[in-house]
Amino acid sequence: MMSERIGIRRRAAAWTVIGWSLVSNAMSASADGPLAGEEVAIRQQTDAVISGLTGRMRAFGEWIDGCGASIGGGGLADPWIGSINGARLLTSVLVLLLASGAAWALVHGIRRFAGRLRKHGDMTWPRMFLSAVRKPLAFAFVLVATYFSVGILLDATGTKGPRFLSGCVYVGLAVAAFWLLFRIIRGVEKKLQSLADRSESMLDNVLVPVTGTALRLLVPLLCLVFVRGAVHFPEHIDWMAGKSLAILFIASIAYLVVRTTNVSVRALMRVNRMDVADNLRAREIHTQAAVIRKIVVVSTIFLGVACTLMLFQPVRQLGTSLLASAGIAGIVLGFAAQKTLGNLFAGIQIAFSQPIRLDDVVIVEGEWGRIEDITLTFVTVQIWDDRRLILPINYFIEHPFQNWTRKSADLLNSVFLYTDYTLPIDPLRAELKRLLDASPLWDRRAWVLQVTDMTPDAMEIRCLMTSSDAPKGWDLKCEIREGLIKYIQEKHPDCLPRTRAELRRDGSAEPTLSSAQ
Repeated sequence: MMSERIGIRRRAAAWTVIGWSLVSNAMSASADGPLAGEEVAIRQQTDAVISGLTGRMRAFGEWIDGCGASIGGGGLADPWIGSINGARLLTSVLVLLLASGAAWALVHGIRRFAGRLRKHGDMTWPRMFLSAVRKPLAFAFVLVATYFSVGILLDATGTKGPRFLSGCVYVGLAVAAFWLLFRIIRGVEKKLQSLADRSESMLDNVLVPVTGTALRLLVPLLCLVFVRGAVHFPEHIDWMAGKSLAILFIASIAYLVVRTTNVSVRALMRVNRMDVADNLRAREIHTQAAVIRKIVVVSTIFLGVACTLMLFQPVRQLGTSLLASAGIAGIVLGFAAQKTLGNLFAGIQIAFSQPIRLDDVVIVEGEWGRIEDITLTFVTVQIWDDRRLILPINYFIEHPFQNWTRKSADLLNSVFLYTDYTLPIDPLRAELKRLLDASPLWDRRAWVLQVTDMTPDAMEIRCLMTSSDAPKGWDLKCEIREGLIKYIQEKHPDCLPRTRAELRRDGSAEPTLSSAQ
């Protein structure tokens, strides 16, 4: 298990390094001021490839013309449709039919042998690569066949179509290459995810999906960067394309940060479950993770919007001038945002000091409830009767409240009885022990029955018992109270609280102080 875990981390780290290098190259290619030499070299290389494709297509057309002149008495060399002769027309149709049949056979043959890229990465590495390559390979094969079949027809017309068609094929092959890379990344991600699911390490469950998301975001963007460098756009369209690519890269990085945060939080919550008996540590982690996740998401969105605005020179200058002249305005805005900033810092303080946590039992504003949600501005308390009490988050910093689960959910519960002095204590104590032993609500930690006070008419008996949490404690108190009252009614009915009177010789009666119980 340890070697498997190390292997997963090494693979994920390798893909992370590859992704980072791709990000760096793509960002440098989409910047405002790329090096003129690099751009010229890319376009020269593109022109060379397109010229080579055009030359091969024309050579193929001339060979077909020669074959048509030597076959069938030269009838195939005669024009059939406009300036297109029969040899080129028949060859074009034949190439399209053969390419379509070969592509269909390739796709279905590989799928029957290797299968599809399944949801779970249970296929072997060779089968995964075969399954990933089948669709892009068939697309590239049909694209090249279509290029030659249509190109020889356009070449016969004497137009500039072959040059434009060669450029389209060049872009199409680049798309096929990036599509192939995208499918390979998808297959590798599923394979690594399958291995990570069998691993006990939380780091594996974070690195694998984040790395896969990063690479799946970068592949389409790199394809767009490559197409921009290969195609000769007008100056204003090229400027818009560069800005759009930069915005897409900023949005991708922001999404990757948010994705990393969400995956990390889910992994933490999966490891630290709250549906267990002792969930104190889990509630601490859930509270910190929830607050920190919201802060990271809001900060990332804010920085992403700010970086996007800074791409445009007019907005950048406007922002600089506003910052330079922000003196009094900044002070006014600071006072105006005092409450908002106070809530933000209160949320950060609660996340780390944790006077409250998710699912804590609290008494606040005279109401018993549980902490249901903690946001950057308010806290939702679910009251026992399913009402919701909404409080500003700084309330829990500035006001006192009761937290029944601050250190532990265990509670000591008390039941008070008021009986006559003639009630025997030992049998009542034995009955309390019997009731507690029979109740599943008692956690078996402690119990006691004591006479804690006395009045002129009754004695006060306190029963203490422990429970694992507050709801069980409430039900346990009600159960014990009912059981002891029933016991006194059945076994010692004359020991219930009573009012005594003193009879005098003259026959009058003077009551003593009446019991209020």
